[in-house]
Amino acid sequence: MQRYTDQTRQTERADERQQLRPFLRQYLESKGIDTSKNFRCLNPNHPDRHPSAYYTTGHRVICRACGAQFDIFDLIALELGRPAADRSVFEEVRRRYGLGFSSSPAAAQTGSSSGGNSPQCLDWNDTIQAEQPPEPAPPTDYTEFFRECAARIAQTDYPQRRGLTAETCARFGLGFAPSWRHPKTECRIHTPRLIIPTSRTSYTARDTRPAEQIPEYQQIYKNQKVGRSNLYLQHNLYKPGAACVIVEGELDALSIAQSGGRACALRSITNTGQLLRLLESKPPAVPLFLLLDADEPGQRAQRELMDGLHRQQVPYAVGQLPAGCKDANDALRIAPGFLENLVGRLRL
Repeated sequence: MQRYTDQTRQTERADERQQLRPFLRQYLESKGIDTSKNFRCLNPNHPDRHPSAYYTTGHRVICRACGAQFDIFDLIALELGRPAADRSVFEEVRRRYGLGFSSSPAAAQTGSSSGGNSPQCLDWNDTIQAEQPPEPAPPTDYTEFFRECAARIAQTDYPQRRGLTAETCARFGLGFAPSWRHPKTECRIHTPRLIIPTSRTSYTARDTRPAEQIPEYQQIYKNQKVGRSNLYLQHNLYKPGAACVIVEGELDALSIAQSGGRACALRSITNTGQLLRLLESKPPAVPLFLLLDADEPGQRAQRELMDGLHRQQVPYAVGQLPAGCKDANDALRIAPGFLENLVGRLRL
């Protein structure tokens, strides 16, 4: 039998840590955090007033503002008030996410029969038999939910407040959920939401309350995404004809569409890489026109897209929003005629 050494035990523990790290997304979502968009930094010493942290596919949370980085062990260590390297933190992560190794009587006997020269091991197996993370469940089909919400769209004036017509709502299947909560979390708070279908298995839920009526602790959750964080209206990239306008949010894309144009929304500035990867694998059928938000994050994302499109030799142009407008939806509401003129020029 293989001798159970300190080095073997450390190797096994490192292997199990690697298997536990992917549960970070599940941990974050259990706290009501939408990992498809920026959220407030989890560093207790950083009063993050504007969401600056994001989840990476490398199973880490990174804050752009303070530079803090966390994996699942770091975050549970913060919960417990202990160092991340503490064994109790490791045991707690293992307990929550079901990757515990069975104890090995043989290993324990090997340790005790060596006259105390080899430490006993009661919780590490000679043969690693860790359970694998569960297979992801098939995506939920929300078609019936969308129908129910579309039938209630007249119960809210939120689309009208955002400059959208009843025709636009009907065309894109917008709906209203008067008492919504995220279906993938245990959060018990119910809020009124505009439902924007983005595919059969994904949608965006926007809080319809006026900003001043949303409590401070709920502000970060006023625009939640369910299902995959895919691009919105990406089929417009491959329709021959006028240029496709790249915008940040779903309401921006709907504003362009209502003005007679075609748009594709990132849905989050963290999806710039997703768009560039898509275009690299399948170049667009039309030129692109970048019209991202006028704030600093939006302009930073726009510069990233410009660099990527230039490398890929994808034709594009860059637009500028009217003064006082943060995004295309602002332009629809407070700069009459701007989007119609823009769309008209793109048709030429």
